[in-house]
Amino acid sequence: MASLPQRVVGVLALRGATFEEIEHDGSSTSQAVLVLVIASAASSLGLFREGGITMIVSGIVMALLGWFAGGGVIWLVGTRLLPGRRTRADLGQVLRVLGFAQVPRVFLVAAVLPGVGSAGLGVLLFVVVLMWTLAAMVVGVRQALDYEGVVHAIIVCVLALALMFAVLWLAGWLLAPRTVFSGL
Repeated sequence: MASLPQRVVGVLALRGATFEEIEHDGSSTSQAVLVLVIASAASSLGLFREGGITMIVSGIVMALLGWFAGGGVIWLVGTRLLPGRRTRADLGQVLRVLGFAQVPRVFLVAAVLPGVGSAGLGVLLFVVVLMWTLAAMVVGVRQALDYEGVVHAIIVCVLALALMFAVLWLAGWLLAPRTVFSGL
């Protein structure tokens, strides 16, 4: 069994075998939570320097809630709506790989460095980390849901994200309709 640092390197390298190991190691759930908390704190600090500890704590809480809700949606979509021929996954497996898939977000802390947080370089950093994180999510979902190809995992991730955004938009519309439609 790989150590936490070995798993982090494997996730950063987008190694399917690393995600497969994480999926099957029930004891790695606490590691997935730790990775998610560290990545959220780092990205909150990097993206919202002026927010202080309140912003970091809020970022961690929102990341944990999003992890659980998003993992649930991906699990439901991937196992009930669009299962593969070999799909046999439980919610814990999906949550573990999605937690570890957040590792690239640690690099967003670099936005606190002088000159990096500037418009051009900061945007580039954000886009690179976002793409890297999405790629890690797709590899993790492919492994957790035992899909034969990456396209199936991409479809599940996109569909799950669309469903989550639709629910969030609807909730925002129900709770504060003027805010949701103020830009129209």
